[in-house]
Amino acid sequence: MRRARLLILWPVTLVLLILGIGCAFRQQATPTPTAAPPVAVSQAGPAIAFDKLGVDLGTLAQDSEAVQTFLVINKGDSLLQVGPVKIEALQGGDAFKTAPGSTGVKPGGVLLLPVAIGPHHELGPHRLLVSVESNDPDRPVATVSLHYTVTRKETAPASGPRLRVDKETVDAGIIPFDWPLYERFILSNDGDAPLVLEGPPVVRVEEGC
Repeated sequence: MRRARLLILWPVTLVLLILGIGCAFRQQATPTPTAAPPVAVSQAGPAIAFDKLGVDLGTLAQDSEAVQTFLVINKGDSLLQVGPVKIEALQGGDAFKTAPGSTGVKPGGVLLLPVAIGPHHELGPHRLLVSVESNDPDRPVATVSLHYTVTRKETAPASGPRLRVDKETVDAGIIPFDWPLYERFILSNDGDAPLVLEGPPVVRVEEGC
């Protein structure tokens, strides 16, 4: 296991699917993990796993909205039934939602689990616990967590374009070497004039491979 540091030099609307094998980076036009290779099956029966167990988003403005997406992975050799999904606010967390319902994940397959947060009424630390039920006999309820701190809303400029990223920092902790890692960044224009993004996004590895 290791920690890698990534720097996005020119942000655009993008989805990053980071693969531990070879540290390859892929972009997708739609937020689906279909470009991911099958995950190696590690045990008999359905087996639930996640690309990351806990995420720290750092600070978010009070009036901002963000989406943190987890990958649900089936490491077993039979169909994994996922759902329902529940979110509990352990601290703060007064505005959140996730996609409802239940679905199946084939062996070696992945499923997107988005958690939408904001805008918020409360300032300060927020901690969310996401509980995912499944037919995994060893882990009928698995959990992931989300941490961030809400600060006072930003003041928009009087005129001109204004680029906003839904989250600027994502700390996913320690990731196994051969583990898929999915991340999505949403950009918006908070200004009163058109925003033009020039050139392709550039992703640079600051530490790790």
